[in-house]
Amino acid sequence: YLSYESSNQDAKFLGADASGKSTGVQLGARVGYTLPVLFWLALDYSLINDGTFKPDSGSSEKVSRSDLYLDAGFDFPILVRAWFGYGIGNKATLKSSLGDSDLEGGSSYKLGVGFTALPIVSINLEYFSNDFEKVDGTKLSDIASSFKDTGFRLGVSAPFDL
Repeated sequence: YLSYESSNQDAKFLGADASGKSTGVQLGARVGYTLPVLFWLALDYSLINDGTFKPDSGSSEKVSRSDLYLDAGFDFPILVRAWFGYGIGNKATLKSSLGDSDLEGGSSYKLGVGFTALPIVSINLEYFSNDFEKVDGTKLSDIASSFKDTGFRLGVSAPFDL
């Protein structure tokens, strides 16, 4: 699948507000198994490389992120599919003039819906939330009160069964 993402970061580091917005193009793949009653389970990996992070104050920076989810979904008989994804390996890297910062751990989830009115093509909308736990290997609670990344993705995919 291919998606365009727009998200808000709510971040507080050492009492200072480091919030902002990010955008980027996401490339991903989902491999799974469809059960006989329209339910499916899948492993879902996606990647954003060189997205843009714009802090509320300051200059734009680059952001990269890789996400690994375990998805459970349902294909409705009327050209609609819905899914829930639980993050099992999510990591983001903020690239600034002061150096790179790696964010990882914590809890992540996503909710999605896809519309398959066209043959072989699904138009998808996802809401996601990442609540990171570590920055550069240090527990986030030691240096910050929070770093939460939430947003939406709009994209297309080509779902098919083998």
